Amino acid sequence: MNRLLLLLPALLASTPARAQEKPEETREVRIFLLDRTTPERAVQDSAAVLTLERKAGRAETYLFARAAKGATPGDGTASPGLIRSLVSTPYFVELDLGNAAPAPRKEEIEPAEGKDKAAAPLSAQEVLRRARKGTWFARKLPLSALSAPFTATVTIRLGNLTFTSEEFQGPRAGDERTEEIAARVGRTLEALRERSKDEVVFMDLRPVVVELLRDLSKLAPAGFEDGSGAVEKDRQWCLAMARAIEDACYQGDAARIQELSLQCEPRLKEMKSQLARIKGKEPPTDPENPPTVK
Repeated sequence: MNRLLLLLPALLASTPARAQEKPEETREVRIFLLDRTTPERAVQDSAAVLTLERKAGRAETYLFARAAKGATPGDGTASPGLIRSLVSTPYFVELDLGNAAPAPRKEEIEPAEGKDKAAAPLSAQEVLRRARKGTWFARKLPLSALSAPFTATVTIRLGNLTFTSEEFQGPRAGDERTEEIAARVGRTLEALRERSKDEVVFMDLRPVVVELLRDLSKLAPAGFEDGSGAVEKDRQWCLAMARAIEDACYQGDAARIQELSLQCEPRLKEMKSQLARIKGKEPPTDPENPPTVK
């Protein structure tokens, strides 16, 4: 017995450290399906899958169940999460990583004179508010999975149909102005034309094409906010050209890259004009609560 008591401290010291560690901190992540025409639409047979990939190439997949009826996704006082479109659909998806800042104060823009108020498209804020009553998904994820830089896609299953989102980038390092992103797209197209004039290999052009696609995806919130659909139409056209440029890059077709980048310019210019017009219609912002672009 005395010998056992003498050995007890050594046994305790040899206990695996993992057993003494605290459980890893988690955060609730939410995914919202954004349908501009019927934001509150609830689809019973649905699920979402979040795929996270890090620079090291390690990918993790998480299944999200549809939120239970009556669940409340926050009090509506936080800024929207990251927004991307669901490819080849008129829908968008919002990825809320659970770390949003308080929402900036922003007044609703009244419809222009002579327009039927009831016929005017819903504002982005109203769509987001109603979407909280519609189809959304939630799951707690380890905080470590969201702290390191990652890219992500969301796949939504609605019955027998599945839709995949454009790429998300996280964690959010800071908000960028829409105009800055659009201007960067123009510079990237110009860079592609210049580089493709010389004898370059695929690996020299590929990173530029990746940045082009990512910047166009970052303009998705502007496409969502524009109720007329004009911005999103031009953005999707530019995305189609960017994907065609990517194919030409794989094939090493420099002439095709130059041709496609030139074709993209007029639609990019029109999109910039639309964004400028929308911004001109917005009321003056509160300097203490500037609006943000996700």
